[in-house]
Amino acid sequence: MKYLVLLSIVACALAAEVKDGQFFVVKEPSGVNSEFRWNEAYSMCSFKGGRLPVINSEAEAQAVAKLMKENDILDYVHVGFTDLFAEGHYLTIDDQTLTKAGYSNWANGYPNGGRTSNCGAINAKGELLDISCYTILNVICESN
Repeated sequence: MKYLVLLSIVACALAAEVKDGQFFVVKEPSGVNSEFRWNEAYSMCSFKGGRLPVINSEAEAQAVAKLMKENDILDYVHVGFTDLFAEGHYLTIDDQTLTKAGYSNWANGYPNGGRTSNCGAINAKGELLDISCYTILNVICESN
């Protein structure tokens, strides 16, 4: 575990970012999009002075989707919600339900209720998904 934390810290120090208003894409110094698991993305965003996006509206979902498309992120990215603490009870990193946070537009077939699908993601259409926390994805952060 120490090595994972050290690797995350080193990666954080090397990463750059591309900002678009409220949200930004974390990139490698070479310009390639960075990829991390949910917990690593959470740490990366924090290190960069932001956080995993908490989607509060359709407008925010579309802003993230637009940023994904502009940066050739064609599948999905991690966002700030999870049901790790109670299966099927999704809470944002602000400890709010998705409904209270203001956005709960799930992709068709989601949430899928899988016991290993405990972390939040958003696709390029602005729809929410629950996926494995170990899925390695590109990182978009929300500015604090």
